[in-house]
Amino acid sequence: MPASTRWMSPESKRIKTIARPLTKAEERRAITAAVTAFGRTARGDGNRRFRVLWAELRVDKRARPKLLPPRRIAVVIVDYGGLRSLEFLVDNGGRVVGERTLSLSPPFAADEVKEARAIAERDPRVARLIQTGASFDGVFTPGGQGERRPRLVGLRYAVSKRGRAFDLRAAVVVDLSAQAIASFEDVHAQSGS
Repeated sequence: MPASTRWMSPESKRIKTIARPLTKAEERRAITAAVTAFGRTARGDGNRRFRVLWAELRVDKRARPKLLPPRRIAVVIVDYGGLRSLEFLVDNGGRVVGERTLSLSPPFAADEVKEARAIAERDPRVARLIQTGASFDGVFTPGGQGERRPRLVGLRYAVSKRGRAFDLRAAVVVDLSAQAIASFEDVHAQSGS
């Protein structure tokens, strides 16, 4: 018997059957089911642009402790046209058993940050900053929350000088729903430096 299971209680050993990592097939099946359900409920002005952020195992606590909870997969989708983020709960058989609109903005996916940077860096103000030595410094989540809001990605641009801390030059908020810059704050100009 492996050392990792030798000291496990019988209940913990039972839970292992449902708490094992997702297989690629389970993940694909859950994403396909969630995207199909999303397609039936999508709203907006015909802009059906969306992105699957992740699929992860969900094991909820049961009301009756003697029963094992069902193995489910939560799939999070950003609906850019509908200005919302959704979570679909998919059972082991690939059926959607729950759906909810998220009130908080989920973390940004790497490709969302890449897309936001491409949009920002086409803007002449950001291009001018980059020409003067500024570079992308990091991401932030712009304030505000709620069920119906655009997907906003905040980007910081700064200059690094040898031996000194980064000097923040601008904060840019990109609206991925509208594919445009929502705001541009020239921090360097405001500080008078």
